[in-house]
Amino acid sequence: MWDSNSEAMLWSDHGQPRQGFTGGGGMCRRDNYPLFHEVPSGGAEVVVYVEMACNGLFGAGRGGDIEPPDPDCSYTLSECGVSTFDAEAWQLLQRVTVIFNHQ
Repeated sequence: MWDSNSEAMLWSDHGQPRQGFTGGGGMCRRDNYPLFHEVPSGGAEVVVYVEMACNGLFGAGRGGDIEPPDPDCSYTLSECGVSTFDAEAWQLLQRVTVIFNHQ
């Protein structure tokens, strides 16, 4: 998980772009990326780099639009983490969400 409330890019240790991130709220939010499609056996070392930009999805202007940069704007890393994906727990969450939304 990565949320800097700005744009960011995940790079491999060989300098290859792996995933763009868009933080903050809204429908365009992209805050996760699977490092592995299969969990490696113990002791695997993973090296990645995250480049954090000081702009939102559509630029650095006031209101997020193409305008002159806002000199008073700042960005804060609010979430950063690595976790494993539990498909069974995710399925259960989806089912509970559907049931809750249909009441």
